[in-house]
Amino acid sequence: MHWEEISEGQDVIYMQTRVLFSANRDRWAWIGSKDNYFLVAQLKDMLRKDRDTRRNQLMKWGNWVPAKINMFIWRAEMGRIPTRTALARRQVQLDNIIYVLCDTANEDHNHVLIDCSFAFGVWDAVGKWCKIDPIFAFELSDVLLLHKQFDGTKWAKKIVRGIVMISCWPSGRNEIKRSLMGIFLE
Repeated sequence: MHWEEISEGQDVIYMQTRVLFSANRDRWAWIGSKDNYFLVAQLKDMLRKDRDTRRNQLMKWGNWVPAKINMFIWRAEMGRIPTRTALARRQVQLDNIIYVLCDTANEDHNHVLIDCSFAFGVWDAVGKWCKIDPIFAFELSDVLLLHKQFDGTKWAKKIVRGIVMISCWPSGRNEIKRSLMGIFLE
């Protein structure tokens, strides 16, 4: 006999000692509840137990902002847009990861949307257009929370949040497309 077969035989013997036989009818019982009835809600609670299920994103989906912009902002906040830095992390071969529009820093989601001088120009124009204080942001979360610093009604804050989200779309999306075209043309 091979040692694996011996080990399996010992496991079977051990499992048989743990089984209780009775003359009663077999039945299924759910151990997740006191009354032994299965409920999907109880299963969800068991799966969530000991897990951090809080939402760490600051991005709040806008119901009047196009879905593609909501999706872009959601992905950008998680750092999941296809910048050169993200592609290099995924082992895509690139000559360099410098942002082609400004040639000053690595192309990552924060640089494209916030740090770049071109992005700064966009945020300056948005601030002037919305008649709010100049926008100084160091990361995407700063602009996503901008509406909370805005003095105005609930609707005015919602509009500012939407304008911020929409402003990220063309600057980030088009610059990333230009950058990716440069990658594939190299």
